[in-house]
Amino acid sequence: MYDIEKAKQYTWEQSDWIAHSNGYFLIKDCVFFYHKGAVIFDPWNDVDGNAIDDPFSLYGKDKMDEFCRRIITKKEGSTTSSEISVDSKILDFLKMLYFGVTDNPFEAASRSAYTDMCRTIRFNGKNGDMLRKVVDSLLEERIPELVAVNDAEDFTKWHQSICEEIVSMYESEGIEFYIGQAQKWVNMTLKYLYVLVPDVVEPFYRFLHIPLDNYIIDIAKKQYGIPSLPCAWSRISDYQDYLDYEKMLMEVIDEVPLDWEFAKWVESAHKQKIEKSR
Repeated sequence: MYDIEKAKQYTWEQSDWIAHSNGYFLIKDCVFFYHKGAVIFDPWNDVDGNAIDDPFSLYGKDKMDEFCRRIITKKEGSTTSSEISVDSKILDFLKMLYFGVTDNPFEAASRSAYTDMCRTIRFNGKNGDMLRKVVDSLLEERIPELVAVNDAEDFTKWHQSICEEIVSMYESEGIEFYIGQAQKWVNMTLKYLYVLVPDVVEPFYRFLHIPLDNYIIDIAKKQYGIPSLPCAWSRISDYQDYLDYEKMLMEVIDEVPLDWEFAKWVESAHKQKIEKSR
């Protein structure tokens, strides 16, 4: 259990610090949660400063319990139930096992993301490795642009432009390539980059899209009633069709999109493995 009065006090201190920062603060330095698309830093007061009598009923007990534990943890320094402490040498070893030995996290993230989707490409004898390296370089060049994005709309504009650029690269070489494949490559590169160098991605992490694949589409349908796509995710040809599905997901999840995806992808993969083994 936790001390609710401490949680209230630490929340007030955080709100006071934000109010005096003149907007110069990083969201990663705060304790917060999402509710209906809004960032909640202080569940006991609304945006106009009016008191909320029962935030546990308004936002839900689970969400409030987690917020209270995290705000106390941030102030007093213990570990939350959703966080674990891993020795940096062990973490570096695990990263090396998955991503290989590399001095370039952008290239490592893109290469691993490519591996996730390349089985869906029909090369017809063309040199796939050469094109992959070109896209690796493109992603390394353009991802730093994201530090300038101000909101989800800005991110989506960037995302559409780079997805369409990748599609054009492949089509110019006579290889069929789809928005569905491009979104998986770009979205997974950003996800893997967050694992490798979180400080690089943190400023725009909350705007990242959910990588669409069979696991996510399956859980979206079964748990949230979102209809399946009319085609395989890898064969989405129109960016608006992809974006419409992303928006349906955003409307039903009440947290940072990639936070949701990290948990739900593992959940769906585990369930599908159990079902296949029966």
